Amino acid sequence: MRMFEKSMDTQEVAVAAIGAARDLADAMKKAPFEKISRHELLPALEAGEILLDQSSEHLEALVELVLEMLEELAPGYREIALAYDTDGFQFAEGISEATRKVWARLDVFRGLRQRLLDYMEAERLLFRLNLMAIERQRL
Repeated sequence: MRMFEKSMDTQEVAVAAIGAARDLADAMKKAPFEKISRHELLPALEAGEILLDQSSEHLEALVELVLEMLEELAPGYREIALAYDTDGFQFAEGISEATRKVWARLDVFRGLRQRLLDYMEAERLLFRLNLMAIERQRL
């Protein structure tokens, strides 16, 4: 059984995710590759739209794009990016470092976005459970 202490409420997570989306957009605009600096999600991220497409296909496409670029710049770095916080694995070279920063911001955004989606789903579930309890009391 997974137990944890909820350290942030839903509103705090939403505010953090909005900030992370904007940080990601800033990093993307500074990216040396047009596929990233002109990506179709950029306007939504700049606006702080954190839910995006619920299927998250566009977000996953961005993840794959950034990981592929990191792998081209530094073979083997994809595995590092997926397994670790990349702040400890910075590049001295500017193009690679700018791309790594996009990944770092994207990783933070994805984590906060998923936490928010999980909180929202939990709240929906609790609402349904409360409705079921009310219905049982009426019987």
